[in-house]
Amino acid sequence: MDSDWISYESLLTARDALLATQETARWTYWIMIGTWVAGISTTLAVITSLYLANRRPRPIVNTSISACILYPIGSGPEHGIVINVANAGAIPVVVSGIEWTFKAKEKILQTFDRTRSDAIPRTLGIGETASYYLIFKKNDWARNFVKSISDCRGNIEKLSFNVKIGTGKSFRHKVDKETIELIKNSAL
Repeated sequence: MDSDWISYESLLTARDALLATQETARWTYWIMIGTWVAGISTTLAVITSLYLANRRPRPIVNTSISACILYPIGSGPEHGIVINVANAGAIPVVVSGIEWTFKAKEKILQTFDRTRSDAIPRTLGIGETASYYLIFKKNDWARNFVKSISDCRGNIEKLSFNVKIGTGKSFRHKVDKETIELIKNSAL
């Protein structure tokens, strides 16, 4: 073999090795980019799963108050108001009390007749409701209620009620003007 021929073949081999090294470097670069993307995606997936695992469902309670006419079996109609409490959340809640507020330091804790109203405490499952009735004529509730508010130097125009649940959280509902007028008129 001729030394020129050997030099030429060595040059071709070196060139092929350089091209292969460049191709390997290019593939290695894209593999590195893919590894970074996979690492960042894995980190985000772990953070998201930890967030979702530690997130606690919160109780959601919807309340309403309105005038009502109750027709008990064997007697005539009884006028009053009804407070409805509905569990709109994804976990059961325990209704532990209903209290009235009226811009004074004191609050009035309300009790209910168990023959007409649901019990307190009462566990409300998902989507369940409870109803609490206050009859005006029975025991002069409206008159005593309005007197209690004025004795506490409260303002009945700012009347609201809080539904307390077993976790200690309260859900406040402002009483509408028509219901306040109905209570005031029934107290006369």
